[in-house]
Amino acid sequence: MPTDLRRLGINATTVAWGTHLCHFYESTQDLLAAAVPYFQAGLETNEFCVWTLPDSVRAEAMDALARAVPDVDRYLAERQLEIIPIRDWYLAGGTFDGARVSSAWFQKLDEALARGYAGMRVSGHGDWVEERQWHDFSRYEAAINEAIRDRRMIALCSYSLGSLGAAAMLDVQRAEEEARYRTLFEASHDVILMMNTAGDIVDVNRRGEAVSGYSQHDLRRMNVYRDLMPAEDHPVVRRLLDELLKGETREFQVRWKTRTGDIVYLDGASVPHFSLTGEFMSVCTLRDVTERVRAEQRITAINEQLRALSARVAAAREEESARIARELHDQLGSLLTSVKWELEILEHQCATAAGGLRSNVRERLATAGNLIHSTIETVRRISSELRPAILDDLGLAPAIEWQAQQFEAATRIRCHVHVDALLPEGLKPDREQATTAFRILQEALTNARRHSWASRVDILLQQRDGAFVLTISDNGVGIGSKAVNHSLSLGLLGMQERAALVGGKVEITGAPGRGTTVTVHVPVTRPSPES
Repeated sequence: MPTDLRRLGINATTVAWGTHLCHFYESTQDLLAAAVPYFQAGLETNEFCVWTLPDSVRAEAMDALARAVPDVDRYLAERQLEIIPIRDWYLAGGTFDGARVSSAWFQKLDEALARGYAGMRVSGHGDWVEERQWHDFSRYEAAINEAIRDRRMIALCSYSLGSLGAAAMLDVQRAEEEARYRTLFEASHDVILMMNTAGDIVDVNRRGEAVSGYSQHDLRRMNVYRDLMPAEDHPVVRRLLDELLKGETREFQVRWKTRTGDIVYLDGASVPHFSLTGEFMSVCTLRDVTERVRAEQRITAINEQLRALSARVAAAREEESARIARELHDQLGSLLTSVKWELEILEHQCATAAGGLRSNVRERLATAGNLIHSTIETVRRISSELRPAILDDLGLAPAIEWQAQQFEAATRIRCHVHVDALLPEGLKPDREQATTAFRILQEALTNARRHSWASRVDILLQQRDGAFVLTISDNGVGIGSKAVNHSLSLGLLGMQERAALVGGKVEITGAPGRGTTVTVHVPVTRPSPES
């Protein structure tokens, strides 16, 4: 069923197919003021039009229509417009038969669609109804109101206030209110659905067609659990219904399987409703958020890919650092040591040379030896900074203690380390996790040296809830929340990303004048007996 809106012609209003309107009028002029522009809009938009009229106003109606639509004779000749006396239409054979009249409307609609018209626009009239016929006529109006929902048909029913009794007017007003709410119901850009506690769909608007691919007719015979929702989403709706019965409401998200087998995501809200028979119903509004969810999923996937790439880059960098450190230590370090030994031998041999030459040579040899010794120490320092051997040889805790000693010696900032004595031997971070914690420690100490003006740093390594927790606290000026969350705080962002790569997290807290605390959580699983 298409969801396009049609120009009503009255007050620049648009309505959906399946709309049923009621019009009360006092005079013929009131009747024509609504009906003429109503039919003018239908004729101009390729709709088949049927106007049932009392004989008493036919001539005046034709004059008014001819003034508004100069080609009215052509429309009549081509049978795009039919004007039928109300008694001939409603009381054929002298009696009113609601089923026959309904069937006649729908037969005309089928003929109109077969002839290429967009749909059918009709105007009924209630002046012929007598008091004894109101019950049957009200049932007919309710049936028409329900039946045209799924059809390319718009109906305008006119009633003269002078001919209606109080009871009849109430019936018509109720029908009008139903039609008005039905128009709002069908025009909504969200799916509006009513279902019972078993999940049977009692009613659904046209937006449900666009979202699911099923017609309204089919949807009203479906069960949301059986026909639309994946099984894993069933508990969401069952929980929702239980909460509604308790008077609680909340927002939720569910998925539907469409007619083509695709999955759509719907954000929803629901309110309780009780039918006239007391049966509990849930009225849900559902908004299609599939594009948003798909975009979020793509962003998440891209972030995961970037993190995986970052992890590979970090691992490659650590491996390269370790290789360079080994080369510096094993190759260049040993060569420099050999050169130093040769110089020491040469210095010993020069001890027997002539006095002046001996003194000069020994002085230069001592200078060269000092330079080589300094170079060896530099190589060792660079090698340790690239990849501390102690981290691989002895593990994370000794490496932390070594780094603290190095930091204190270089900065004169007192550094105290406490390692939890209860750390179990069998629960150790792997190489990647240990490297992550160690690098975050180095970054935190660098920040303390550069920014904190601290005189003391405390480092605590402990086990908590299956994770190693490393805490670095200083007594410096303290970091503010704005600095923690600043997008350009690359060092802090780097800590958080490093931790995320091994499934951990970093918390950075502080306050002006109260120091800064960096807490690193690294989850560690106990190795299996096989490993």
